[in-house]
Amino acid sequence: MDTYLTIAEAAELLKLSPKSVRNKIAAGQFQLGVHFYRPPGMTPRFKWNAVVKWMEAPMEAEDVAKIDAIPMPRRGRPTGRRTAADGEVDGKFHRWIWIDMATLKLHYEKPMWLR
Repeated sequence: MDTYLTIAEAAELLKLSPKSVRNKIAAGQFQLGVHFYRPPGMTPRFKWNAVVKWMEAPMEAEDVAKIDAIPMPRRGRPTGRRTAADGEVDGKFHRWIWIDMATLKLHYEKPMWLR
């Protein structure tokens, strides 16, 4: 006989928060009709045997690549070396880069209105 669990019970057994289980449902990692069911008038029920199979399934190559990848910073520019986007031109770093809209010319010095 299969065991059916609520989100809270499944989260407790998986050592996750209920929100994480809901996120996995929204992301499609848990599939309706395979891992969980929504009986009319009830909250989702997880089929424990299907969840165990999901946990024990071998990882896809792209999932392994995501785990091995170095994460990028969440905000701001990456730390470390400066790039052309930061104002480096011909090996020299320019703090001031601006465009003269009248001539559409790119300038690499401090604008006149800030001198």
